[in-house]
Amino acid sequence: MIDTYQTLITGVVGFVGVIVSILANGFLARKQHQKGITQKRKSMISAIKAELDVNLASFEGRTKMLESPSDGKRTAFPVKVFNDVYKEMLGQIGYLTEEESRCIINIYLLLEEFPNRVKLLLSDSEYSIDGFIVITDSSHRRSLQEAHAGYVKMINAAIKSLR
Repeated sequence: MIDTYQTLITGVVGFVGVIVSILANGFLARKQHQKGITQKRKSMISAIKAELDVNLASFEGRTKMLESPSDGKRTAFPVKVFNDVYKEMLGQIGYLTEEESRCIINIYLLLEEFPNRVKLLLSDSEYSIDGFIVITDSSHRRSLQEAHAGYVKMINAAIKSLR
């Protein structure tokens, strides 16, 4: 009897083996893909946090600089924000969770508009040039110091929410 159905049994066993192999390969491929997404997400968050740390240090330094009185009539300081990593990774933001994406987009929108906000505070005798502003009014110095301190708090909150 086995001799009669030997070819059929071999075919069925082979077919089942191929199907099991395809299912196992699909499972392993999905698992590997998920690990790749998780790794990409972690690396994106690490890079964004590193750039936010640079912005934080910059804003803290400017805040301290603005706290000390100016020796001369004018003070020049940078208003540049660092967002190159963010711009590079913006197309891949879909790898992040909704909360992470919202947090990152919100803080970078605020950072990108900072130079324009600062320019609104300038009087006629003050000006901006090549990423720096020159202020002459001491009340503007205090306003800028408060603005920088506010940004320090916002950047700190964003970094903490990404941990």
